[in-house]
Parts: sequence; structure tokens; C-alpha cells
Amino acid sequence: MKLTHVCTPRGVSFTALIKKAKAKHIDRERKAIKSFRFKLRGKIRAHLKHVAANVARQVVHARTLLGKAASDDEINRILDSLNLDWDVLATAIDPIIELILKDAGAEALGQIDAITERSLELVNERAVKYATERAGELVTNISESTRGMLRADVADAMETGASNDRLAATIEGNYAFSPARAEMIARTETAYADVAGNMDAYRISGVVEQKQWITGAGCCDLCDALNGETIDLADTFDTEDGPIDGPPYHPNCRCDVLPITVSVDAGSNPDTDSAE
Repeated sequence: MKLTHVCTPRGVSFTALIKKAKAKHIDRERKAIKSFRFKLRGKIRAHLKHVAANVARQVVHARTLLGKAASDDEINRILDSLNLDWDVLATAIDPIIELILKDAGAEALGQIDAITERSLELVNERAVKYATERAGELVTNISESTRGMLRADVADAMETGASNDRLAATIEGNYAFSPARAEMIARTETAYADVAGNMDAYRISGVVEQKQWITGAGCCDLCDALNGETIDLADTFDTEDGPIDGPPYHPNCRCDVLPITVSVDAGSNPDTDSAE
């Protein structure tokens, strides 16, 4: 696409747009992101450990009250009634997600040479609102998947007549409450917030018109099918699970997205159009 005239954002030079037509990758393992991921993992791990014993007590109590083998509907009611204290986790991780979004926005603006005082203000303002929304979405997703992971253990105990002590131990040892799951959630959510912060900054900048999916090392077949796909910034990538704005596609996904800035007509004069 060629444009005969491009309005550059205030404080962004026309020559910068030409030089950054193909932006460099953002370091997804930069020091700040590693630090945020470590903190997020700690909060999630501590909460899962706390919840495990509490959930075990709730399930054992419900089973005792039932006093008989449970039907599928009764097992579902037991799981649905569990109090997992996810609001506490949402409050704990909200500030960390906000910091990731702000850092990601600043990184993206620097990536495309579009840092201005106003653009940074907008990135930070939106990060506050988005962090709260995302923290709520995340704990809802964790809650639903946790119940699914526990269902087989509860159903098996009901069917085999396992003791309450054995049921409690099985629940506390379930992957749902494991350090490995905390690591997976933290890594995936950090990647999600990092890319989301980038996307918001790209939209704020006004100089990014497209985005390109870049696969990570050893990617799965689902992600490999998206490799190199380039679409307009406002569009979504089509996947087997529905449209998504960008990576990560799935837990532990290491794919990336690359911004493509506004193209420039060869006859334009960068010097006369410069906003510097």
C-alpha cells in the first residue's frame, strides 16, 4: 500500500517511519518481564497452595453430607458450590498485570520510534483499566478449569468409596494446585499482557497499519499454520478456536507478533515533512 501523504504523530519524525518499516522484535525475555513473571508466579502459587487444603475440606464435607454415591449432577453441584477465593487472587495480581501492560506499551512505542509524552500517558491510562478487566477474566478462566481438573478425582472417590483422608490428599495433590500449573499460568499470562500492551500502543501510535504472526522455536502445528500471516492491525487472526488479536494462542505459547508501520511513497520528501 502506498500513501501520497502521511500525517506523523507529534514528536515522531517522518524519516523514523521509513527506517522502521520493518520493526525489530521486542525481547520477550527482557529483565522486566522476567521479574513480573516471577512475581505473578509467586502470587498464583501461594493462592493455589492455600486453596488446595480449603477445597479438599469443602469436598469432603459435601460428600459426608451426601452420604451416598453421587450422580453426575450431584458431583457438578459440589464442584459449582466450591468457594475458591478467586477475588483475593484477582486483587493480588491486578497491580502486576498493570505493570506488564505499561512496560509493554513503552517497549512497543520505542520499537516503532513513536514515543511521545501523550502516547505514554494514554498507554498508562488504558493499562489501569485493562489490568482490572484482565485479572477478572483470568481468575474466571482458572476457576472453570480448576473445577474441570477436580471432577475426575471427586467422581472416582465417589465411585470407589475412597476414604475422606484419601480423597483430601488426592485433591491437594491434583495438578490444579501444583507449582507447575502456577508456572504455566504465569508464563502464559505474562505473554498475553505483554502482547496486549504492545497492541494497544500500536493503535495509539497511529503509525502501525498491519501486524505479522511470527512463530517461536518448536511451535505446534496450530501456530505453524499462522506463521508469517499478515493482517491489518484492527483485524484478528483466524484460528481453529476462534479469532484472536495475537499471541499467545495457547498456554505456554512462545509466538510473537511484528508491527508493520505505515508505508511511504518513494517521491515524498522526509526532510520537508519531518515533525521534528
